[in-house]
Amino acid sequence: MRVKKQVIRQQHPVRDLIIGLVGVIAIGASAYALYENARGWAQDELSSLREQRDELITTIEALREGNTVLRERVAILERAQQVEGKAYEDVDTHLGSLQDEVLALKEEIAFYRGIVSAGKEKGLKIQTFVVDKETSPGAYRFQLVLTQQLKRVRMISGTVKLKITDEQNKKPTGLLLSDMDGEQGNSLNFEFKFFQRIEGRFTLPDGFKPDRLQVQVVSKGKKPASVEKSFQWLGLTS
Repeated sequence: MRVKKQVIRQQHPVRDLIIGLVGVIAIGASAYALYENARGWAQDELSSLREQRDELITTIEALREGNTVLRERVAILERAQQVEGKAYEDVDTHLGSLQDEVLALKEEIAFYRGIVSAGKEKGLKIQTFVVDKETSPGAYRFQLVLTQQLKRVRMISGTVKLKITDEQNKKPTGLLLSDMDGEQGNSLNFEFKFFQRIEGRFTLPDGFKPDRLQVQVVSKGKKPASVEKSFQWLGLTS
């Protein structure tokens, strides 16, 4: 028969309580230390993020200022380009005007040379006759230059009439003329010593097909003179 051994253990409740409290305090201290470390890390991170935010705000403000400066420069350049373009346009316009003046002077010189070179032909003369088509149907404007070469220069006056021949009936028909002031009639008046440029207009009837145009110049006075010149219509107009 076995005899059971009994183990008698001595109880220390105070010590166990102290040990438990120490354990709890150690765990609490560790948790607090972890909390403080985490809070310090979070504050450091927050401070770093704030610094980055401030740097980004500063960068954005600098970019905005730079963008404003660039826009102002672009506006200045666009304005300068507009001014430069306007200056070039003005120069081109002025140059074109000068070229037109030079061309007009050349034509004027050629005109005077033509008058001087015709010195051998005495009396009243039809120097030139030019016809240009206008925008209105059947409307034309003309320019006539009359000259006279006399030993004794005197004032001469008279009238100019135009007649045109239709391709169909071949009969000369008188035209209703109007000068640049709007006065109308069957003839235009002239009065000059050396030469005169006469400008006027005429309108052809509907269905009229011109073949030839005849210019008739009649002077007044004691010894009236009459000069006529005929022009082929196709060679007269462009």
